[in-house]
Amino acid sequence: MVEDRVPPHNSDIERAVLGAMLIGNADTIETVKGVIEPEDFYTTAHGFVASAIYNLHTKGVRVDQISVVDALTRDGKLDQAGGAVAVCGLAGEMATTHNVEYHSTLVRDFAIRRGMGQLWQDLYGKSFDQEEDIEDLIDSSITKAVATDLGISVNTPPTHLDVMAESLQFIEDRSADPEAYRGASTGIVPLDQKLLGGLKRGELSIIAARPSVGKTALGLSVALGAVASGTPVLFISVEMGTRSLGFRLLAIRSGLDLSVFAREDLPDHFFEAACGAGVAYPDEQNLYIDDRTCEPVAMSRVVKKAVKDLGVKLVVVDYLQLMDPPKGTGRASREEQVSATAKIFKKLAKDLDIHVLSLAQLNRSVEMRDDKKPLLSDLRESGAIEQDSDVVMLLWRPSYYGIQQIDLGSGNFVNTAGYLEVNIAKHRNGPTGNVELYYDLRTGRFEAWGDRE
Repeated sequence: MVEDRVPPHNSDIERAVLGAMLIGNADTIETVKGVIEPEDFYTTAHGFVASAIYNLHTKGVRVDQISVVDALTRDGKLDQAGGAVAVCGLAGEMATTHNVEYHSTLVRDFAIRRGMGQLWQDLYGKSFDQEEDIEDLIDSSITKAVATDLGISVNTPPTHLDVMAESLQFIEDRSADPEAYRGASTGIVPLDQKLLGGLKRGELSIIAARPSVGKTALGLSVALGAVASGTPVLFISVEMGTRSLGFRLLAIRSGLDLSVFAREDLPDHFFEAACGAGVAYPDEQNLYIDDRTCEPVAMSRVVKKAVKDLGVKLVVVDYLQLMDPPKGTGRASREEQVSATAKIFKKLAKDLDIHVLSLAQLNRSVEMRDDKKPLLSDLRESGAIEQDSDVVMLLWRPSYYGIQQIDLGSGNFVNTAGYLEVNIAKHRNGPTGNVELYYDLRTGRFEAWGDRE
């Protein structure tokens, strides 16, 4: 063990972050606070300055050199922060705040590296202690490693009384303001009803189907339905680019056949109808589309920024198995990689209090059955997908398999053209069962089966 090495840090970057907060605005401070704590600064004086800035910001006091020096003086911490000249000099370290989030991330990364180094040094010392129980040593090592990696502290969990009290408070708050706690609408009434009010915050849902059955179309339809009800949505597309998605959106809104947008000689009346659809929904400005992100950890950063800057409450991902393996899982099995991605989705939903709706592909086992109906076990590389999800919806479109008629019960045979069944096969907090929809393949529109014309 080499113990005389200087722990990883960069004082210049730390000063740049503090300088950005001194010359920036409240948003700049919020950006930094969302990434690092005062304890993450290697230089002790920098930690005192960061703490003073955070405290002033929390109290609503404008942050600048004078207010920070004054706060440090009143707290008796000015000398520990390096003195008035040093604090005021930090403002000259940065001419712009544009890179403050990136610089903050570097400060946090250095803090995590120092924490990991300290952890392994402590463990190395304890490994020589023969009185240390080996099981306790292993458990402590794992707990501290996870906490250090995530930049969190390991706190005592709440008691069952705390949990029940929090749940009762939630019920009371929800009764007082139902709108604030209602899930994001899918835009499809029977589906919202089956989901007990839409897609709930803090949950992960899966829409799964074989290729070309309609999962992307339904995902887009749900995104539009949520936006129409006032929920900002981020649609992350790994499968297709923004232009292809734009054609689909124009088809849904204009009622034109999707195939016309592939024509080089698009007739004027089609173009005029498409133009009308493109400007006919001025209130639906809150559907954001990202087709550049395909790695889960990078996606997490995109989502966090969208939640913070755009107020996003629903994230739709198309689709799960196309995501690149998460960093650090390159040697893991494909099932372990997909499971790790699903866990990242679930953690995002919980930590950011949003709903994550991920599309997923089913394996070919579906096609071995006579009725071609999917089961939960058909999820490709299922692993943690089924376990971590709160809702799993399996799509079945019989006409896709050449089945021309089906019995909806009591001898009620119907033609399957446009029929799509959404089987809510898992619903952690509600009922399971089927929702029957009409799916117009030409336009990508959905409606309740009973409402079709």
